[in-house]
Parts: sequence; C-alpha cells; structure tokens
Amino acid sequence: MIEIKVPASSANLGAGFDCFGLALELFLTLEINFSESWKVELFGQGANTLPTTEKNLILKVAQFVADGEGITLPALHIKIDNQIPLARGLGSSAAAIVAGISLVEAILEKEFATSKFFHYAKAFENHFDNTSAARYGGFTLALESNQDDILILKQAWPEKIKTLVTIPNFQLNTEKARSVLPASYSRKDAVFNLQHALLFQAALMQEKYDLIGEAILDCWHQPFRAPLVPGLEQALRLKIHGLLGTALSGSGPTLLALITENFDEIAKNLVKIFAQHNIDAETKLLSVDKQGRTIKQY
Repeated sequence: MIEIKVPASSANLGAGFDCFGLALELFLTLEINFSESWKVELFGQGANTLPTTEKNLILKVAQFVADGEGITLPALHIKIDNQIPLARGLGSSAAAIVAGISLVEAILEKEFATSKFFHYAKAFENHFDNTSAARYGGFTLALESNQDDILILKQAWPEKIKTLVTIPNFQLNTEKARSVLPASYSRKDAVFNLQHALLFQAALMQEKYDLIGEAILDCWHQPFRAPLVPGLEQALRLKIHGLLGTALSGSGPTLLALITENFDEIAKNLVKIFAQHNIDAETKLLSVDKQGRTIKQY
C-alpha cells in the first residue's frame, strides 16, 4: 500500500503575488493499492461532487505524467480523503496536481528533479506558489528563470507566528478571480509591491514581526478582488492585539491571518466581518506544514 499526503497552501501572503507560498497542516491523502481493476473512492471535501473517473484532476495529472514518462498506469484502488475546502484559496487544485505527479513517482519508485516535477505541474497550473509549498512544505518562493528553469527556495517559518484561516461558505473560481486583474501596472504600484514583498522577507528573517502589518500590504490583486469577497477591505484593515496582519489567501475567498496570540478574539472578529455581509464562515487555527508532500510505502 502506498500513502501520499499533500498539504493545503496559502499563496501570495499580500505582496508576494504568484511568488510566495505557505504550506498548512490540512491535508489531501491518497491510499493506493494495486488491484485487478480501477476503483476510486472519495471522502471528505468534494466527496459528493468530484468525479471518480479519469476526469478527476488527480487521475488526469497522473495519466499526463505517465504518458510523459512512457509508462502505462497499472490498475489501482485509490481512496482519496480530502480535507482541503474546494475553490476557497487554500490550494486544493495544487494539492491534487502534486498528488497526481507523486502517484507516478511512487509507481516508478523514484523522485523527479525539481525541473521535471514542475514542468509537469505547469501544464495544469502555470504559477508555482501553491504547488511549491504543497511539494516542499514551509514558506516557499517560486519563480521561472529566463532559462525556463524553475527555481524553488524553501525558507524557515517562525514558530511564533501561527496561521488562522477564515473560510466563508462560498466558492470563488480562480479563473474568475484572475480575470478581474489588470493586464499591467504602473511603476508606482510595481515599486510598492516590490518594497513590501522584500520587507516581508526581511521582517521574518530579522524577527521584526511588528513590521508584518505593513509588509503584507498589496496593490496588485487584493484591491481588484475586493468586490468578489464582501468584507475583504474591512478585514485587511482590522487591528487587534495579537494580529500581525491579514491577507487574502491565494485568490480567495478565504482570509489568512498571521497571529501570535489572542486567537479566539481575532477569529470572532473575522467571522463577524463576514456575518455583517450575511455570509457564514468558519475559522481554523493551522500550523505551518514543514514537510510538504510525503510518500510512504507499506
């Protein structure tokens, strides 16, 4: 039996648009057994709506990678337990993509190099913020170089900073959230995000966490997505003891709050903001996953 486990992830973290990723301890787990015929069982999030056929994203990715590697997938019995909310900005698609590639790695009993792994991932998601965090865990920075090489840097995340996600009860399609973004930005806005992304990195490295409230500000994506997420602007301005800063998680609609203490009060305030717009929401206090994707054989 093979077990593949992939964490959820939050992308952007404010100004690090399409660059920063953070792996979170909420998991997509596959239990795989070789079988005489194909069988796929779904549990958890999406169990009643996602396909169990080759249209399932995990299987679609696995077949694409198998074709790329020149192999035929054997018949498998796969139990998929997904705890990552769908279309909420917590990397559910990225986790499925990483799981599909990992399935072929497990069958071949080899680990792909970073360039090959993300070459396959790019066919399904052409930015690497979520997939890099899902694959390697921790706080990651991902980019594609001028030589078409894919660079992933994994960095330490401070134990003191916890993550609180506030998940509203509506979905937001990534394509829709990207469609509202402008095709280009002014020099002023480009410099603003560059400065704040660098400040975010420096604040973490130098443990100057009081600067995160400023460093997490962004003018590239959150202002344009605010109409799609009622209460977002209010949540981004929230100031309360123990709250370092709040950002839209990926393309939303989930909010990611970086906090050090006062968890219950912060959660109550974020839920209240959505409630003011007649939207129910739940909160989860999540640790940062340090391992990323794991493959175990029994």
